[in-house]
Amino acid sequence: MTQRKSFKIIAALIGMLLLVACSSNERVVVKTRKLPVVYDALYPYYVEVSALSQIRPRGQAYGGSAGHAVLFLKGAKWVKDAPYPTIAVCDENEVDLKNPDSGVGVSVDKLFQNVNWIAVPTRSLFYFGYLPELAPLSREKFEETLRYAINLGIFNGIQVHEAYITDKPKEMSVLEYLARQSIGTDYALNFGRSIFSVSVPVTREVLQKVVDFLNELNREYATGKAKYNWSGYSDNCSHLVHNSLAAAGFWKHQSVKTTKFKQLFNLSVPANEFVNLFDRANNYPIEKIKKIYKDEVLRNTLLKYNWLPVRHGALIRTFPVRQENEVYDPQFKLFLLEFPIIKSKTRKAKSMAAKKEFTEIKTNLEYFKRRYEKILSEQEKMLLKNKDADFQKFAEKYYAYIQQQLDDVNNKLSLIARN
Repeated sequence: MTQRKSFKIIAALIGMLLLVACSSNERVVVKTRKLPVVYDALYPYYVEVSALSQIRPRGQAYGGSAGHAVLFLKGAKWVKDAPYPTIAVCDENEVDLKNPDSGVGVSVDKLFQNVNWIAVPTRSLFYFGYLPELAPLSREKFEETLRYAINLGIFNGIQVHEAYITDKPKEMSVLEYLARQSIGTDYALNFGRSIFSVSVPVTREVLQKVVDFLNELNREYATGKAKYNWSGYSDNCSHLVHNSLAAAGFWKHQSVKTTKFKQLFNLSVPANEFVNLFDRANNYPIEKIKKIYKDEVLRNTLLKYNWLPVRHGALIRTFPVRQENEVYDPQFKLFLLEFPIIKSKTRKAKSMAAKKEFTEIKTNLEYFKRRYEKILSEQEKMLLKNKDADFQKFAEKYYAYIQQQLDDVNNKLSLIARN
């Protein structure tokens, strides 16, 4: 055995041991926290990443312990007559963008063979199955929602891996089986899972980048160029969430087509993506212009789109699984990949949902107003310290952007005050 091969094997074993050590299951009491009514009037376009708890059907095997991750794209729509799941960005004169239902949910499922994701119209169907958010879930309501989804046509054009339907009853159609397996995972999420969401406002142009990435991904599989083969290790729901946002300049792309060893460094877990997006939007030091300048992704995002993912308006919302539940066991576990002693992500997940600046829009706007004002107050001093021509050009764009954000915050605070 060569020395190089021995090193790779040892490194892989160390990596696997570390991953086992990093896995943690944390019991959490989930409270209901909604976005404020005025939110969709303030932000007609936003992306929402949700980490969902493990699904636990009564009398059946439980779902994956890592839970599930999904996207909700506010200001996008399901293209109903497309031959496979396809979405598009809505124009302001096309729908009422103040309506929180004017959006589309996106979810990955291992059953899918010729597509990577499914599109589910409206927040109400995607998250709550058109059942009032905290209403009891009966078998009858479960069946009603199932039939509604089938008749709506959201599964049209989707082919299923034969390996995942070996237990399908002979008398049941593949379509019905798919709808039954998908409920609580791809639509009506709150039926069987608790939900942790973070909503990040975007521009129409940024949302279009997310939509284009998703459509191209489904087109690749639907046209037969490749088969989608879900992998919890290398190509799962969290990878889709991460890379959809990477396409719009949130952060770096995460490879799903690399060696098994390298994939150890590309693992993606639902709750981690939720925490990471929250961090990017609220805790990233936007005050540090040099840090943004040296970050190739963020620098290019600002220069191309006049936008940054760290910004005002990124709020958390949470919903517990329905407690009165004839179909699912309502126990909840949050899974995070982290070092077991430090547990920084677990602590962050617990604390951030309790802070008003991350859950209340007025407090959030005031928090970013102070940050923006501080940046602008130090503008002259910063520019005097850095004479590099490229940096000066970037700084001009950066400070103009910060002023625009401060103006936007003030306008939104005035709107809230009037209402």
